[in-house]
Amino acid sequence: MKTFSTGVAIALLIAACSLAAAQEPANKNAEKAAEQRTIRQEKRAEKAQNHERGKTTHADKVVTEYFAGKMMLMDQSTIELAKMAEQRLSNPQVKQFAKMLVDEHTKCRQKLEKRAPEVVALTDLNNAAISQTAGYHGAENDDKEADAIDNPAKAAKDPARNKDGTERLVGNGPVDPDGVDAHSRMHGNAMNPTHRILAIDRQATNNYIQSTAEMLAKFDGNDFDMGFLGFTIGSHTWALSELKAMSSVGDEEFQKLISDATVKTEQHLIKAQELSKEFEKAFAQRGNAPQPTATVGQAPVPK
Repeated sequence: MKTFSTGVAIALLIAACSLAAAQEPANKNAEKAAEQRTIRQEKRAEKAQNHERGKTTHADKVVTEYFAGKMMLMDQSTIELAKMAEQRLSNPQVKQFAKMLVDEHTKCRQKLEKRAPEVVALTDLNNAAISQTAGYHGAENDDKEADAIDNPAKAAKDPARNKDGTERLVGNGPVDPDGVDAHSRMHGNAMNPTHRILAIDRQATNNYIQSTAEMLAKFDGNDFDMGFLGFTIGSHTWALSELKAMSSVGDEEFQKLISDATVKTEQHLIKAQELSKEFEKAFAQRGNAPQPTATVGQAPVPK
C-alpha cells in the first residue's frame, strides 16, 4: 500500500512538472505578445504626436522667421549706430564699449542668419536691392519717379520688384511655397505677409538710425559720448523688453538664441549705465553737471 502511495505521489509530481514546463513557453509567449502590443501602442502614439506637430510646422516656421528677422534688425541698428559713434567718440572707455557692441551684436546676428536664412537679405540694411517702400504701392522712390506698381516699364529696372510691380525678395528664391497666400504662390518671389511686415520693420529701423544719427550730429566731445550712451541705454532697455516677451517663441534651439541675446543685452545695458554714471560723476566733480535730458521713444533729447 505504501508502495502504491509513493508511486501515485511520484506520478503527480511528474505531472505537475510537465504542466509547469508546458506553461512556461505559454507565459513567455504571452509576455512577448504584451511587449509587442506596448511597442505598437508607443509607435502609434509617436505617430500621432508627429502628426500633430506637422499641423503646426508651417505656423511655427512663420512665427520664428518673423522674430528672427526682428532680432536681426535690432542687432543691425545697434551695429550701425556703434560704428558711426566709433568715429567721433572721445572717451577711450566709451569707444571700446562701442567696439564691443559691434563685435557682439555681429555675432548674434550671424547666429540668427543661420537659423532663418530666408530673411537675411530682407533685414540687411545695407542691401540696396530691397525697395525702401516695400509694402506700399504708389509711393515715390528716392528719384521721385512713380513707383513700379504705377509704372510697369520701370519694374524691369527695379531688382526689388517683379515685372508686374509686385515686391520680390532678391536672392532668396521662392518664398513660402506652402503658404496660404495665393498671390505669393502665383508670383513665386513675391513677398509673403511676414516678409512685407519685416520690410516695414526694416524701414522703421532705417528711420530710427537716421534720426538718431542726425540728433547725435549736433554734439561733440563729452556731449557726444553722453548722447551715445543715452541712446544705447534707451534702445537696449526696449530691446530687453522685447526679448523677454519672445522667450517662449519657437523651438528649444531658437529659445536658446533668445536667451543668449537677452543675457548680452542685459550686460550691455548695465555697462552703458555704469559709463553714464561715471560721466555724470566726473561732471559733478568739476562743477559742470550736464543739462537734464528728456526721452522721446528710445532716444534722449537734450533740452
